[in-house]
Parts: sequence; C-alpha cells; structure tokens
Amino acid sequence: MTGEVFTAVGLPVVGVVLFAVGWWGRRQLDVLVGTLGSPDLLERRRQTMGRGALACMVGGAILLVGGVALGIVAIL
Repeated sequence: MTGEVFTAVGLPVVGVVLFAVGWWGRRQLDVLVGTLGSPDLLERRRQTMGRGALACMVGGAILLVGGVALGIVAIL
C-alpha cells in the first residue's frame, strides 16, 4: 500500500513542483542571467538557462501525467 500511495500522491506532487520551478525560472530568466559579462556570454547563458527551465517544465509535466496514470492503475 505504501508504494501505491507514493505513486498516487508523491509523483504528481514532485511533477507539479518541478513544473513550477521551471515556469518560475523561465519568467525570471533575465534576473537569473544577470548583467555581468559580454553580450555573447549573456546570450549563451540565457539560452542555456532557458533550455534548463524548459527541461524542468517538460520533466515535471511527464511526472505529473505519468504519476496520475500510474496512481489510477495502482488503485484499480
């Protein structure tokens, strides 16, 4: 039963948190990148951090949907 509870509750919660962190990171990208460095460095940093935030959002969405699906299957 403990594994079923983790699957039904834990994975979707982790997915929501990961998605929220990625969404927040994309909204705060200019603040997170900063202003120190050459324009090329700042653009590379912005692109890299943007891809990382997008990866967090995609991973969180996968965990959320997969966790809900596995939870439904485990409960049934």
